[in-house]
Amino acid sequence: MTIGIATRGARAGLAALQALRAAEALGRGEIGGFAVFVWRGVEGGLHHATTQDGGSRGLALPAGWEEAGHAAIISSGPDRPEPLLQFLPAQAGVGLVTGHRLPASPLPGGEALNAHVLARMAAGGLDQQGLEALLAAAPGLDAGLICLPLAGPCLIANAPRVEGRDDLGRFLHEDAAATCAILHNSICSASLHGDALAAALGGVALEAMGRGRAAHGLAELPDRLRVRPAAAEAVELDAAGAVLAVHSADPAYAGGRRRITAIYAGTPVVQGGARVGRVLSEVFSALEPWLLVQDAARHFVWQRDREAARP
Repeated sequence: MTIGIATRGARAGLAALQALRAAEALGRGEIGGFAVFVWRGVEGGLHHATTQDGGSRGLALPAGWEEAGHAAIISSGPDRPEPLLQFLPAQAGVGLVTGHRLPASPLPGGEALNAHVLARMAAGGLDQQGLEALLAAAPGLDAGLICLPLAGPCLIANAPRVEGRDDLGRFLHEDAAATCAILHNSICSASLHGDALAAALGGVALEAMGRGRAAHGLAELPDRLRVRPAAAEAVELDAAGAVLAVHSADPAYAGGRRRITAIYAGTPVVQGGARVGRVLSEVFSALEPWLLVQDAARHFVWQRDREAARP
């Protein structure tokens, strides 16, 4: 598995899925395939959505998922063994367990690692030191775990074998109002790597939970987006951060195409007539004359300029 995400706080459901969308927009590799999304609804019950392909776009989500106070995701390439919920166990009144690599790996006694730690959480017998000791006792495990209880510290650790990899990313933020934890591997990005990529995804999640303005933003394109002829390239946002238009000097926009690089990496982002950042991930789209028609990727990640990133 390539990425595990866990969030707790206001709109944690939205935060978790936004982090996955940002990873899909920025990254290449084993991502955008299978996904398991589990969340605790406002009524206290557990809910889930799964897909074997399409990542965040393949999940069929009911009303109200955005408002969940606890959420977790695991995702990687397509077509993983059923049942998919084996990769993200959860228990009402206890919490959720996600991770990366093979979190359902069998322990020496045969029990799945993630199911074992959830049982330990339910019994009140697992803390950060205990999680690290459990993984250290089976150093050959190819697994990393995030244990998100309903209350109390979030636990996050990799087995020693995984810690030896050179493609890891890790992020953990906890305060009185919000928690976000991310573990990932095998995601290639042209602009961000390892812990820096994890921190960017975590920032997107925390902003979705109302924890200030992050250095990286996630923007969603409408179904049909106006392209305006201009002397310089830019993506224009409205005051709320929604995409209003693409500005371009490329004459190709005057015609139609089945697929075009609609938004270049590095394109300036403008808001209220002033530059506020630059695009990090490219967007491909169908094209009608001076009109982008979204048929696949709907999101892009952009980096705020230092002044614009201040709360």
